[in-house]
Amino acid sequence: MRHLRPPVDADDLLSPAELDRYAWQLGVTDLGVTGQRRLKQASVLVSRIGGVGGTAALYLAVVGVGRLVLAHAGPVRRDDLNRQVLMSTPELGRPRIEVAAERLAALNPHVVVETVGENVSEANASRLVAGVVGALAAVEVVRILAGAAPAAAGRLVVLDVTTLACRQVEIAARSGCRVCGTRAEGMAAAGDTPPS
Repeated sequence: MRHLRPPVDADDLLSPAELDRYAWQLGVTDLGVTGQRRLKQASVLVSRIGGVGGTAALYLAVVGVGRLVLAHAGPVRRDDLNRQVLMSTPELGRPRIEVAAERLAALNPHVVVETVGENVSEANASRLVAGVVGALAAVEVVRILAGAAPAAAGRLVVLDVTTLACRQVEIAARSGCRVCGTRAEGMAAAGDTPPS
């Protein structure tokens, strides 16, 4: 996994540069400084950074999600360029995740970008989604991370866009994980059984 680290200290507090960068959205109802701090503390996996995933990753980066994990196998191809906003002609043949990570780091140097050169599958989903919130749309993730909507904890929705078949994969809670460990403890306290 390759990491592009931001040049600033990634603590829970927003730096003056971040307050300036996010000034407009800090005034949005239900977001504010508290919501922006939640966004900075969040980790989001973007599985496949093509047309939809690349656009979602772009908006998650500019809104200030603290850590993005990009998972996608393969190089940039010419037939990608009609829909993949993070890719361009000079990058033909380069790994998509490298190109995307460089673009996102240039757009927002306060975001940690991690790359995985493989597509999410049932075999690797538990490893890749540990400690992240899955995304179908960037706006929904922002609502969840800012505390304006509940998360779909313990589940990953997998959509095969070639057949439009949709299925759900259970993700095991990992104790000690900042995201899923808390969820497992909360479920146990409520009398529910966390997925295993």
